[in-house]
Amino acid sequence: MNKQKFTVCFLKFSANKTVKPYKRMMSPFYHTFFDLAPYPMAITDFSNGRVVDVNQAFVSWSLYSREELIGYTTIELGIWPDNESRKVIIDRLSDAGRVDNIEACLRRKNGELRQVVISGRLMEAENCKWFLSITQDITELKHSEEELRKSEERFRRITENSKNMIFRMSLPDGKYEYISPAVIDITGYSPEEIYNENLFFRKIIHPNSQSNFIQEWQNIIQGNVPPYSEYKIIHKSGAERWLNQRNILISDNNGRPMAIEGIVTDITERKDMEKQLKESEEKYRALLEYASDAILIVDFKGNFLDVNKRAEKLLGYTKEELLSMHSEQIHPEEEHERLIDGLRRLNEEKVNFLMNAKVLRKDGKTIPVDITAAVVEYGGNRVIQGIFRDITEHKYVEEALQDEREKLLAIINATFDRIYLIDTEGFILAINKAGALYSAMRTDRTVGTNLFDGLTPDVAKKRKVIIQNICLSQQPIHIEYNHDNEWTDSHFFPVIVDGKVKRIVVYGRDITENKRSQEERERLIFELQEAIAKVKTLSGMLPICASCKKIRNDKGYWEQIEVYIGDHSEAEFSHGICPECAEKLYPGFYKK
Repeated sequence: MNKQKFTVCFLKFSANKTVKPYKRMMSPFYHTFFDLAPYPMAITDFSNGRVVDVNQAFVSWSLYSREELIGYTTIELGIWPDNESRKVIIDRLSDAGRVDNIEACLRRKNGELRQVVISGRLMEAENCKWFLSITQDITELKHSEEELRKSEERFRRITENSKNMIFRMSLPDGKYEYISPAVIDITGYSPEEIYNENLFFRKIIHPNSQSNFIQEWQNIIQGNVPPYSEYKIIHKSGAERWLNQRNILISDNNGRPMAIEGIVTDITERKDMEKQLKESEEKYRALLEYASDAILIVDFKGNFLDVNKRAEKLLGYTKEELLSMHSEQIHPEEEHERLIDGLRRLNEEKVNFLMNAKVLRKDGKTIPVDITAAVVEYGGNRVIQGIFRDITEHKYVEEALQDEREKLLAIINATFDRIYLIDTEGFILAINKAGALYSAMRTDRTVGTNLFDGLTPDVAKKRKVIIQNICLSQQPIHIEYNHDNEWTDSHFFPVIVDGKVKRIVVYGRDITENKRSQEERERLIFELQEAIAKVKTLSGMLPICASCKKIRNDKGYWEQIEVYIGDHSEAEFSHGICPECAEKLYPGFYKK
């Protein structure tokens, strides 16, 4: 504690020895000027570095009081965080007696580090050297410079990496002062090529855009700069490119145009897309106008936005009338709830729908239609496109087909034959009444079961082979078979779709009684033939030789009459000779 008091007293004594010559040197006029200076100023004894005096600005900046500063060195006060900067200042003062704009870092009383610029002179008086210093705080300036550097770096990265060409062009000479690297991709020319020629872009402007370019350039010189413009150029490769240019006019203090700054974007792809879109819209308009179905465009409130000619014909209204109407007006009242639900689904669930409905013509007649509705883009907005197809004739044909179908079904169900529709695996898809009755009485075959269930493995295998053969040959097959003493006559007919057998129609007829009758008939015929075989009677015309009396048989050979009669009758022969023949054959014997 006593040591601290001694140190303080010594410092005050030393300070007083330093301050007295300074006070004799400093007149009241200069001291007033010194104290009122706006920048922090300090006077130190160059021989020992002790602070002799500071102005009010230095006190405010350093956050020390005058009493805390005077008589102490800046090292003792801890003002220099970096002694190297202090050494540079002392060395320059020793060599040149002055320092100018030396950047350094100083610490304030609260410990905050501040960037400063120090300037000063050595002054001699009363056989002493005094250092008069002026300190300028540049912390904010340094911060601003750093932010500016970062901003410039960001700008440089943006301009150098941007696909858009950024430029600045002086007026009225048209000389480019800056142009970003993107110009190479956009025009094919380097920035250096463009810097070397005023109004370089006039050289590459497309002939079709030259007149507009000249007119716009005259307006620009007069200060009438368009905010944007679009024009076509010839790329260095010879390709045509469309560019969009956004401009900002820069004027001097007198309001005279001095430069243009802007951004140029290659919009060739956009122009191509616009062209394609236009062509697409023209095609859509052609399809819309000449479509065979009525097409109506409505918003989600149900208001008509567009209709085609077919819609006018279908509904009996003109296009102008329809565009002033609501979609509910072309439907009967009973259809409104369904239509509202369809619009809700389209809007909320984004689900397209197909429905049968009726439309109400201007003349009051209702027409059945199929409606296909979907959400589409139209004029940049989401709308509903409805395609209406008149199904009046379709309904008539459908009803006629239904009538024919019912007639055919009645005929099929009236037959006693069993009829099955099966797939290529044998599963029953449909069955007529006779088949259903037969199945109910004798089998469990119903729709969904297999036609071959309940058969023995050998028989089922044979039936499956029949199905396979039908699929390969695509020809009908006829078989008769006996199952459990019941005879069935079956016909298998292929149903061919797209060149392949998809279904098979099976006709089954019970021929058990026919088979029994046939067997009985064959038995009777057999018995009759046996009976006839026992009774042989010659009748009819017999061919006989007039000379030798031989008979020609059924095979065309001539036989002795006794042989023929023996073969064709029950007669037997015993041979003798008549008197005439005896006399003729044996005349001598007969006379004796």
